[in-house]
Amino acid sequence: IIGAGPAGLGALKVIKEYPEYKKGLWKPVAFEAREAIGGIWCVTSLSIFYPMLNLSRVPAPPTGSPPLTALYDSLTTNTATPLMAYPDFPFPPSTPLFPSAPVVLEYLRSYAAHFDLNQHIRLRTTVRSVDWDAGLSKWRVRWNATDAGPDAPTEGGLFDLIAVANGHYTHPHFPDTPGLHAWRDAGKASHSAWYRHPRHLGDTILIVGGGPSGVDIADEMRAVSRTIVHSTPGAQRVDLEGSAFKRRARVVEFLDVHEGRVRFEDGTTESGIDHCILATGFEHYLPFFPPSLVSDTLPTSVPPLPTTLHNSRFHLFPVARQVFPLTSAFPPSRLAFLVLPYRVIPFRFIEPQMRAVLAVFADPARLD
Repeated sequence: IIGAGPAGLGALKVIKEYPEYKKGLWKPVAFEAREAIGGIWCVTSLSIFYPMLNLSRVPAPPTGSPPLTALYDSLTTNTATPLMAYPDFPFPPSTPLFPSAPVVLEYLRSYAAHFDLNQHIRLRTTVRSVDWDAGLSKWRVRWNATDAGPDAPTEGGLFDLIAVANGHYTHPHFPDTPGLHAWRDAGKASHSAWYRHPRHLGDTILIVGGGPSGVDIADEMRAVSRTIVHSTPGAQRVDLEGSAFKRRARVVEFLDVHEGRVRFEDGTTESGIDHCILATGFEHYLPFFPPSLVSDTLPTSVPPLPTTLHNSRFHLFPVARQVFPLTSAFPPSRLAFLVLPYRVIPFRFIEPQMRAVLAVFADPARLD
């Protein structure tokens, strides 16, 4: 299992339910690159705890490229805990309906402890390569310590089944908007993955993106900026609060970086922007697969189906049931992508999904 966030933990728990595990026939291991379990919920910045720690100075924003987690300090779940919880492990009764990240992280730690999952997790270990050995009909996997770096010596092993559970929110997406590179090079544009809390970045701030993080950041930055320009696709041009808050359409071009000028899809422009925060989402990131198995390109027209998987950055193709890869390079029953869909409740989704994965692994004929 690649990853010990919510999906990886749920996958481990399901494996332990099966008689093959109890007989010692299935021996799972989850590789987690970070120092602790929890995936995106594993917060690293003390800033998220600073109200309760009564720190006199708010910590600086993260400097990792990309940061280890994209969570900002004020984030709470947007799904109520009775719906969000794993099916047979509810949140404690005293938990707020929409808890903060530290509460969710503690819940995940309790889940792992309750089902004795930690014995199968290798922390601070990054999977560097995953390749199919057709002769042995097994996966060759190589890994090393995360802090050793990708070029350091690795160790390896053979595996029968790979479950990819490395999450959606690790690799920020920077749109291919003309002129954006110049803004980034000048330090005038950053991705929301680096955002933690409101801080003064200038008088006029452009927020790009209409998802939950874009809406939250646009709202929070009003406390430290004179003017907020919020750009979302298809928005009507509206000035509110005496032009302190401006709604604008999609940015189609970043113009002169010194003038802070951009052009929107309706043809209008805005000048004097001091900084742009890009709440433009994340990409599927599968760096451990070789190009012979997963190509970072759009697929060619079909039919026929391509012989390799294609990662367009926003979807994988061809994948049956959004789980099983349909490629002639290896059997579809031997690799699974967990919680690939975005608009699902991951904690509830993973357990029935992993049971389907194990059913097909045990009997490949069940996958038509």
